[in-house]
Amino acid sequence: MRTIGEHYIVEASGCNSEIIGDIERVQHILVKAAEKANVQVWAVSFHRFPPNGVSGVIVISESHLSIHTWPEYGYAALDIYTCGEHANPEEAVNYILEEFKATSVHISEITRGIDEGDQVYYHSIITWEEEFDLSQEKLRMESILKEIKWTKEKEPDKLFEKTVCLLYDNFKHYDWVGIYFIKENKLVLGPWKGEKETEHKIIPIGKGICGAAAKEKNTIIVNDVKKDPRYISCFEETKSEIVVPIIKNGEVKGEIDIDSETPSAFTTRDKNFLEKIADILKDVL
Repeated sequence: MRTIGEHYIVEASGCNSEIIGDIERVQHILVKAAEKANVQVWAVSFHRFPPNGVSGVIVISESHLSIHTWPEYGYAALDIYTCGEHANPEEAVNYILEEFKATSVHISEITRGIDEGDQVYYHSIITWEEEFDLSQEKLRMESILKEIKWTKEKEPDKLFEKTVCLLYDNFKHYDWVGIYFIKENKLVLGPWKGEKETEHKIIPIGKGICGAAAKEKNTIIVNDVKKDPRYISCFEETKSEIVVPIIKNGEVKGEIDIDSETPSAFTTRDKNFLEKIADILKDVL
């Protein structure tokens, strides 16, 4: 049975409002999604609507990708239709939802132009719902926790370096990951991974976000580092940060420090996950 195209209608909820309200980022994500779908882009048109919604369409040889966003609701309506043997619209859908940080989705997959041989065409629809980001990210987090626990038991000398690599390599919004250790009432940088080396290898307790987290013995999430007077600038690209103390017997022994180039990148989900990791790491300090 011959078909002409695949059409995805997507209701994306729980999206990051800053991302879907930024016209340049939305356009960049959809153009990148077209590349991942293996289609040819011919025209791109995006427009911002007050107060901050974004509408856009990408015309491709194989049809189109279109979107409208409501940042105030964390909601995006997505429409992707492709034809041709080599197009992969599902890849585009998954990429966009991941980049928007959607927490749940309602998807209708429509097979278009079904021809049973009489040249009268019809379509079929499959509809489903899923906790898109939560389910995938939850599984990834659980897998990493197991690997860190295994490393603690079998290769404790590699634990901190392995932890840094696992975090950096598996979460796109973790743009710089480092672990600091407390030495002589100062935070001293240990293993790290990112594109650049930080100049802040030694931080006094109480100074900066890292120093504040150590002093307060609490996790600190900063959604916009430029607005936090405690922030010590490391990288111009950094927009948000999370710092999780590693506490043993009521005493801070070190910290997990993560920078992101995405504003408001860190959620309660990140906090809970990283605090579980800190609880594992404390056993070897």
